[in-house]
Amino acid sequence: MRVFVHQEGKKFYAKPVLGKSGLISTMVRASGLIKIGLNIEGLEKGSKVVVKLF
Repeated sequence: MRVFVHQEGKKFYAKPVLGKSGLISTMVRASGLIKIGLNIEGLEKGSKVVVKLF
């Protein structure tokens, strides 16, 4: 999933960039990717994730 990473104080947050997967505009707004497992339907707000930055 494409995400936008921003910093608040000493913490970093990843916010999902929503839209169709093939849209170039979602890539432009995103700063990285997170991987969500095959059988997982989503993540709880505040979950820790690993972001692969562009």
